[in-house]
Amino acid sequence: MKESVFYRGPFIRKDKPNVPQADILPAYKRYDRPNRIAAKLRSKTCELCGQYTNDVEIHQVKRLKSLSGEYEWEKVMLKNRRKTLAVCPACHREIHGKD
Repeated sequence: MKESVFYRGPFIRKDKPNVPQADILPAYKRYDRPNRIAAKLRSKTCELCGQYTNDVEIHQVKRLKSLSGEYEWEKVMLKNRRKTLAVCPACHREIHGKD
C-alpha cells in the first residue's frame, strides 16, 4: 500500500544548496564494458557449432520465457540469458527448419 504525504506550507528557497560540484563527482561508468553481441559479431564465430565464418547472422526471439529449452540453440540462449544468438548461415537455416 502506498502512502501519500501532503505539504501545506510555503516552499522556502535555499540560496546555497548543499550539492557537490560536478567536477568532484566520480565518473559515471554505465557503459564501461563492450557490447557482448557486438563482440560476438567481430569474432566471426558461430555460437552453436563454433565454425569461423565471415557471414555471421543474428537469430533473435521476442521473449526468453517463450523458449522451452528443447533444442540446443534454445539452451544456449537460456544459459546466456540473451535474446540474440550469433550463428553461421547453416545453423540459422537449421534453427528455422529450412534444411
